Parts: sequence; C-alpha cells; structure tokens
Amino acid sequence: DYGASYLADRFELTTSPVGPPSPGEAPPQDLLPPGEFGFEPWLERTFGPGEHENDVRCGDLADPDGDGLCNLLEYAFGGHPLEVSPSGLHPGLHVEERFGERFLCLTYYRRSYAPDLEYVVEGSRDLRHWVGNANLARETRVQPVTSTFHRDTERWMEPMRGPNPNFHLRERVRRDTGAEGPDPVPTKPKRDNPEETPKRAG
Repeated sequence: DYGASYLADRFELTTSPVGPPSPGEAPPQDLLPPGEFGFEPWLERTFGPGEHENDVRCGDLADPDGDGLCNLLEYAFGGHPLEVSPSGLHPGLHVEERFGERFLCLTYYRRSYAPDLEYVVEGSRDLRHWVGNANLARETRVQPVTSTFHRDTERWMEPMRGPNPNFHLRERVRRDTGAEGPDPVPTKPKRDNPEETPKRAG
C-alpha cells in the first residue's frame, strides 16, 4: 500500500509493512559502484542513459517488475527495479516478547549513506493521528548486513495488552530532490491485529 505526495524539492512515500525478513533471505543489493550515491544516478545505471528519464518506467512510483516495490522503495531498501525482489526486502512487522510483555516491532533495510533519503517510522492507535521519530517512544537496533545497507529494528516501547490492542506502525521514505554534497540526511507501515498473517504490500 502506498501513499505519496510532492512537496517543494521533496517527494514523500508511505508504505505499509508485510512480514519480517526471513532467515536466509537474499540481502539488499546496491546497483551503484563505491563512491556514487543518489536516486538519479541509480536510475541511470539501472535503466540506461536514455531510458532513465522515462517516467512511465522510471518514475518514483513506477514498478516495472511488478513486485510491489516501486522504484523509490527499490532504491531505499536495496532491491532491483527490473527483477522481482524477495519479500524480505519489504518492511516487516513482528511481535517481540520481552520482560513478560509483548511489543510491536518494525524491521526494514536502510542505506548506510544516502544524503537524498530520510527514513521515518510513524506510530498510531487510530490510523488518523500519527507520531514520527521525534515523538515515538521506541528502541532502535541497527545491524550492518552489507557494506552499504543496515537492517534497522524499531520496537515500540509501549507494551501490547488486552485481547485486541490497537497498534499501527508505518514507514515513510522521503527523497530530497535537491540533495547535493556529502552531508547525510538524518535517518531514522498498519495492522489492526499484529498476530494475523501480514499481507504483502502492493
């Protein structure tokens, strides 16, 4: 599921999660050589010098391989826009048990260095009022998986109690269309019943 909006010099995309990455899933891949970064160079290397300006195939929301990850998310999470990405590259929800309590967690891949991207995890109880990184009580665990990607796990600090707790997490990926230079952007999806089998985003 996608929600998108265009702002001045910025493109925002919100995605809802599917299940957590499975052990043994293919790791994210970076289609850029060492020392290069940015969505536009990534498009050009993937689609070719002339084709990368074709918005039908190469736009932020285009999904030429039909795997449920649009181009911007393929870039952000380490997929290939022309090859079906494994489901483990999608953000995933799971429940952790700690201290005798259950906690909702969101796991996703993140580029270690991406000056043009910002990853924002948001939480809500009613799907109307969302709080972002700064106001979301959470614990973040970071695990390097390749030289250019991390796997982040965000755990909502408030425990899930009662038979039908209402907790929702989503991830927003922002692309700064005017990003230049080496200074990185600070980096930091909804299910009514987290116990149910999650559905694939798309």
